[in-house]
Amino acid sequence: MPDILYAGDKLLGTLTYEDMDWPRYYFQFDPAPEFETYRRVLDLQGSPRATEENIAAAGELDLRVVSEDGECIRPQFIFIDGRKATIRQGFIREEPQARAARHDVFWNVLESEVGPETCREQGCSHLRIGLSIFCKRHHFRMVVGEDYEGTQAES
Repeated sequence: MPDILYAGDKLLGTLTYEDMDWPRYYFQFDPAPEFETYRRVLDLQGSPRATEENIAAAGELDLRVVSEDGECIRPQFIFIDGRKATIRQGFIREEPQARAARHDVFWNVLESEVGPETCREQGCSHLRIGLSIFCKRHHFRMVVGEDYEGTQAES
């Protein structure tokens, strides 16, 4: 069963999963008549990149992809080229509560800062965690690629 692409409450079309090459997910796209209203923003017509203008305009559309089981993801941008569509993992908008929960899971796995060496991040005076050259915060950033935004107090 295909997923459904919405902009707000407007049905834009269906997406049938074809393949994945992380961080990209590839779909067959079957547009609904309403898609014509959004074509200039979302259909890149063979272009390998979205412009900043495209991304900003798409960010205002409240894009949602709803699967058969009701799961909903909110891509910031979906690359559409005719009947092909691509969602790049980095362009999926994550709700702040979900990001905090995801961050907390990894944060709680990390050991306490034990030293005796200090973190190798320039200007950081925290002790390093076990089996790392960084403190907890900087090790988190190195592995996850994002600053910690969870709910746990910093060690």
